[in-house]
Amino acid sequence: MRKHTLLVLLVLIFSLSACSPAAVVSTPTPSAEESSPPEFTPAEAFIRARTTEDLEKIGVDFSYIRCDHWGFTWSHFTRAIDIPPSAMYVFFTNTHPDIRSFYGEDHWYHFPIRDIQKYVDLYFDGFRAKGWSLDVSGFYDYDTDEIRVGAFSSPEAPNFKLAKVSATGYDTVEIILENRDIELDYVLYTNTLTLKVSEEGYKFDSSLLEEGPPPPIDIILEPYDPVDFNVDERTDELTKALFVKAAREMLYLATSDPADAVFNATGGSVVNYNGGQFVGEVEYSETSAKFRDLRDYYAKTFTGNALDWVLSTKFLDVNGTLYCSPVGGATGQDIINVEIIYWDEDNETYWFHASFYKLSGELVIRESDGGPFTIGFEIEKTSDGFRISDISRYPFF
Repeated sequence: MRKHTLLVLLVLIFSLSACSPAAVVSTPTPSAEESSPPEFTPAEAFIRARTTEDLEKIGVDFSYIRCDHWGFTWSHFTRAIDIPPSAMYVFFTNTHPDIRSFYGEDHWYHFPIRDIQKYVDLYFDGFRAKGWSLDVSGFYDYDTDEIRVGAFSSPEAPNFKLAKVSATGYDTVEIILENRDIELDYVLYTNTLTLKVSEEGYKFDSSLLEEGPPPPIDIILEPYDPVDFNVDERTDELTKALFVKAAREMLYLATSDPADAVFNATGGSVVNYNGGQFVGEVEYSETSAKFRDLRDYYAKTFTGNALDWVLSTKFLDVNGTLYCSPVGGATGQDIINVEIIYWDEDNETYWFHASFYKLSGELVIRESDGGPFTIGFEIEKTSDGFRISDISRYPFF
């Protein structure tokens, strides 16, 4: 009997020891603050997940929203419904990841309007692809409700550099990008994009484009002494910048729809192509801008004969209202390999010779003798700064 009692006591003792707190191995439970990752808003998470290159590419993709292959980005966009179909078409053809899938056996691209709408809906709210028969005249097929083209080209992408990115709201991100002239290294314009972001991606909410400050030409011209100047010596790079800016303004007039020039020059004015006034055989259509708005814009680059010529190319002043000719819209061009030679000066007017090649797409265009194009131009000092006042050939392009 004692043996059984001892055995029972030993079992009880070992059982109690096993259950005692000293024998229990426990792991500390982390607090909620230690175990939960930091929480970010959708805007903050979007920024953290992307590199500088990613954000710059977003700006480049947006830059394809153009009315042609030369003009600026659709700069003052606040509502997608206001963006014309032609601008979205350029965006679609240059950013769609599988554009070759629309190439048919007939060697034509077929872009159904429903597919354009579906793709654009990924990046914009409120855009409706209507009015193609008017906006992309010659390419819209009424029977199949599609755009049919044999080929399309890509506009030159801007040299965007990220200036700033910030979360401006719970799901809103602002990206500020500077488009810099690679050769001269100064800011051509700044594009501020606002995005609405989510786990699925982002959509463009608005855009604002602001032109960069003009080059300080007065700093360039003053040091030159015409007595000691060597005619083989090139002028400072910023003198070249004023000429290039003037050349590009003229090329834009020559190769773009005048409605785009009006929109960019007057901060969003539109052209009513439904009727107008005839001067001889040329029809001019009314715009929502004042003629002085256009003059003020071009007066930032031109003065004198040069300004008068620019304003007379496709525009008309009708009792203060701006009218423009609908003629235009060819493939865009640019100039490259620009060289400037100082020639002479007199009473704050300076003369130069410029040589350059023209660029159309990837094709370099030369003078008939195989060399560069040459032109003389004049810079005049005005109360507002230095301006192009005359050019030896109109049009020089």
